[in-house]
Amino acid sequence: MSLSLDIQTIVILLLVSTVLMVLVLAIGSRSGTRDGHRSWIAGLALIALAWFLIALRDVVGPIITVALADSVLLAGLVMLVAACFEFGGKQIPSIFLLLPPILFVVLLPVRDQFAVYTFIAGAMLSTALLALGVSIWKFGHGSVRWPLTMLLVASAGLVVYRSVFVFELEPSNTKLVEFDPLNGGTFVAIFVMTIIASLGFLQMQKERAEEKLMHLAMHDGLTELLNRRAFFELADRELTIARREDKPIAVLLFDIDYFKRINDTLGHDQGDAVLREIASRIKSTIRRSDLFGRIGGEEFCVLLTNLENEEPRRLAERTRRAIGDSPFANVPWPVTISIGISFYDAESDDTIAATINRADKALYRAKNEGRNRVAIHTPNINSPDESRSH
Repeated sequence: MSLSLDIQTIVILLLVSTVLMVLVLAIGSRSGTRDGHRSWIAGLALIALAWFLIALRDVVGPIITVALADSVLLAGLVMLVAACFEFGGKQIPSIFLLLPPILFVVLLPVRDQFAVYTFIAGAMLSTALLALGVSIWKFGHGSVRWPLTMLLVASAGLVVYRSVFVFELEPSNTKLVEFDPLNGGTFVAIFVMTIIASLGFLQMQKERAEEKLMHLAMHDGLTELLNRRAFFELADRELTIARREDKPIAVLLFDIDYFKRINDTLGHDQGDAVLREIASRIKSTIRRSDLFGRIGGEEFCVLLTNLENEEPRRLAERTRRAIGDSPFANVPWPVTISIGISFYDAESDDTIAATINRADKALYRAKNEGRNRVAIHTPNINSPDESRSH
């Protein structure tokens, strides 16, 4: 027994499946989301409406089921493109929003000329599919970005092939709802593309959300630097590598001089601005490969690798000048830092905590010697026991 499906049956199946996909995404929609989720749902809803209009071909006139259906289908694809732009933090160009009404106006005069109608509609739909592929390639995220782009380009190619094939043959008796492998295959391909792209879009959102959570767990919310926990974890790894490869490691510990005065006199908002600016200036003086974190209220730490002899001190002095020699906005007095330096002891069972503790002792000494200076930990120099005065 052979199984044969006409186009209307296929379209109804596509309609039901697309509606179910809309419901699944709508249930999982997050309040206030700005990552394109709602725009993607709106696009799927328009595509479902297009399938519904096509399914009514024998009930309603061709103006609705031909010109309007393809225009709504195009509008749905445009909304998917808009969702990708939103995912990338951009706004879709206005010209894309004009394509569906333009297509409707253009298709009306040729709605009974199947070959011409198919060619024009196919050109518009393939353009939208290519635009969707390009937007996913440009704004997409994670492991599904490239497969989705290739899928959409292939779908656009199939639509173009069908349009050119129909236009060249100009079959006078070809109808949209007559079963034909090319017609049915094109509809199914667009449907499969829609579902896979939707699942891929959800996967992109999931992967980016996970990365954001990881970033929040590892970074300081004010300065975007590594937080204390992440800095110590990554520094321990660097220490293990340095121990195995016999590479030198130095630690620079920074503390803002009289930071409490800034908060008490100018307010905590200004204090936060100073912290961000100092983080930026320190970052501009170190290498991209150096670990840099905020490990306390006004304390920053940098772990340097492959720098020997006087290089860490020269870098520390350059950083000290970068901060102390240039004024800070809305701060009426110079902002300075004190810096303590220590070196990893490869001959002992050293830890990053011990190395930082030695840098902290050197920092104590810099504070007690007048601030706005660099001090290197020296084993035969005892640091004062008193706490630093900010």
